[in-house]
Amino acid sequence: MKDKGSLWAACTQACTRVCRPRPQTSSPRPLRTSPLPFLRVCAPSFNALTTRHDLRSYLLHFSLGRLAFPDVRLFRMTQLFRDMRLYGNIILLLLGATVLGITAYWASIFLPNIRHDYSIFALIVPALTILLLLVGLQWSTPRTEAFFLFVFGVLWLAMASWTTDIIGNTQCDSLSTQTVPTKSGTLSTRSWCYEMRVVQAFSWMIFCLYAIFLYILISLTTRAKALGRPYAWAEPIIELPWFGQWPGWPEGQYLPQNGMYQFPYAYPAGQPMAYAASAQPQMAPGYVIQQNPGHSVVIQPGVGGQPPTITQIPGSVSSV
Repeated sequence: MKDKGSLWAACTQACTRVCRPRPQTSSPRPLRTSPLPFLRVCAPSFNALTTRHDLRSYLLHFSLGRLAFPDVRLFRMTQLFRDMRLYGNIILLLLGATVLGITAYWASIFLPNIRHDYSIFALIVPALTILLLLVGLQWSTPRTEAFFLFVFGVLWLAMASWTTDIIGNTQCDSLSTQTVPTKSGTLSTRSWCYEMRVVQAFSWMIFCLYAIFLYILISLTTRAKALGRPYAWAEPIIELPWFGQWPGWPEGQYLPQNGMYQFPYAYPAGQPMAYAASAQPQMAPGYVIQQNPGHSVVIQPGVGGQPPTITQIPGSVSSV
């Protein structure tokens, strides 16, 4: 097998992958074509790889049925979703902190006898929002995030509606000499009206952001689940790919651990698999894909999580 490289393939539930043999040449050369349009395949000899301990570059992502070779960029998760989520949380923190500052001032001048219910509610909602955002920055899963996005979206909708009901269609500019009572005196109605308008606008804005974030989260999670991540709702939320990206391997599961590569979503379904950096990879215990010289390997997906069907078809080898 020194003159012919070994190619490994994994299959998805929707398509068949065909691996063509490497032409017999004196030096490693890339194949002319590839069964995957987005994949550039370069297959050096297997013996050379084992000698250089370079097999760690050969990763099989069974959940998507993709191949990875030393000179191939795998379509994997980047930091884009993590950054976008961080920016969104920062915006929510700034808006919530502004509302909390105004409502805390109201509580200091109105409570406990004036506007009791509204003042307390207007304090609780932004305070809980900031607390949960700080906790969510440390750890969260898509299902817990979706739950809290829905709950706080409803709370901010109630906050915006209540504020709108109180302020109504009042024109703040026309309030010049009027005052509102406080627990220790009076407050300019114009100032109070402007503050109410700020709280009203920010409350509606936060509600809209929560609705948008919930839609994006559901879209990305269902997309990742459809692309081969059956437990996407329970995995850490930072592992979600952004739109146009393929799901990557979960942190701590697909990354090398003690010299081994872990693949929890292998064939048969549910059986974990690992291969060392100095050994030949296997699809699952007992399934070794060894390409015969001059043959093409055809891997067809199994039905209902069963092992794939592997067929080697004789064929001519095209030179580059």
